[in-house]
Amino acid sequence: MVSPAVVIEYGAGFLRGGFSGEATPRWSSLNSAILSSYGHGCHQENEGDLEDLRLLCVEELYALFHMHLLIKPRDWRVVVVEPLLAPSALRNTLLDV
Repeated sequence: MVSPAVVIEYGAGFLRGGFSGEATPRWSSLNSAILSSYGHGCHQENEGDLEDLRLLCVEELYALFHMHLLIKPRDWRVVVVEPLLAPSALRNTLLDV
């Protein structure tokens, strides 16, 4: 039997998380700081912006895994659902975290 995966979906200012096979996400944040601060129109990335984005991702994903889902992320497969036109810097930062 295959164990379920954690599904994380992000979009314009929201972040949701839960387990695969469940009908609804276990946690949902409609005021996510990840995309609210980064924005869709940002195409030029500098080191300071990317470091700030990384810190936001660490804070929000830590809260998702350890406070809301109550799991250790290393023990689970993670599926990330992203918008079609997500900025590549955001995608790379989330995958790095």
